[in-house]
Parts: sequence; C-alpha cells; structure tokens
Amino acid sequence: LTTAQVSRLISELETRLGTKLIQRSTRQQALTDIGATYAERCRQVISMVDEAESEVTGTASKPKGRLRVLSMGSFGHHYVFPVMAEFCKHYPELTVEYTTSQYVPDLLAKGVDVSLYLTESLTDSRFVARRIGTIFSVLCA
Repeated sequence: LTTAQVSRLISELETRLGTKLIQRSTRQQALTDIGATYAERCRQVISMVDEAESEVTGTASKPKGRLRVLSMGSFGHHYVFPVMAEFCKHYPELTVEYTTSQYVPDLLAKGVDVSLYLTESLTDSRFVARRIGTIFSVLCA
C-alpha cells in the first residue's frame, strides 16, 4: 500500500469510529491515547484469532499437557526409554508418564494415549495400529 492509501484508510476508520486515532502535524504523526488503546486491542484480537486458528487446524506451536505412554518391558527399555529424554527436551510443556508392562491392560481404563507392543493384530477394534518397524529375534537354549 502507498502512503496515500494508508492515510485514506486511516481517515475512513477515524470517520467510522467517530474519533481521531492519529494526531497529525506537518512534521510528525503520533497515536492519540485512544489510538494507542485501539491499536493494542486490535493486536490482542489478531493474537486471539491466530491462537484459535492454530487450535482448530492442529498447528499449535508445541504440544502441552500430559501424555501417557505404555510399552512392553523389554521393548520399552531397549527402544523407547533411550529416546524419551530427548523427546521431553524437545517438548518441555508436555509431561510424559511412561510405564512398561508385559501384558496389555485395558488401555481406555488406564487412560493410555500411546501404546507400543509387539503383536500380530489387535484384539480391540476401537484402537488403531500402525507398524513402526520389524524386530527379528533368535531363541537360544
């Protein structure tokens, strides 16, 4: 926008609001007290709109709250636990509750958000499984 266009838009806004937002002189321009108040409120509104958009689009800057993670004991100790510290550093607003178990408990009753288990299939159709890798093992006697 050109200076003239901005000046015209501000004049139209002042007319619509019925008050002067900018004190003009030949040498300078400065916000009036009411203009400063109006500008600050507009900044707050823009910030609130940005936050609302982030919430509904899932693009909030960083996750926060609590994350309950459950995994099999040996798998968790070898693969999950070693990366947990770095994960927590990357997301400091997130509190991670990490537990291990050899048996898959009632995940809904336990309030588990993420469960990592070695299995061929799910026994409960309410859950979604994703293959994250393959582990080969050898049984020795």
